[in-house]
Amino acid sequence: MNVTSKTIRVYGSAILFTLMIGFSFLGVKTGVEIASALQTLTYRYNFAFLASLIPIILGIA
Repeated sequence: MNVTSKTIRVYGSAILFTLMIGFSFLGVKTGVEIASALQTLTYRYNFAFLASLIPIILGIA
């Protein structure tokens, strides 16, 4: 089977996406025990916004 660079990138992206969703779920599950649901949602969106700024600042996106 000929594995191309594109195939490796696709599978790598899928694994990275799965890890992000899984850790997000664990973070929310743990966070709801400490803070209210609205506070947890606010923190989650704030961290997602800050993480999305990193590629913009670095000039990648």
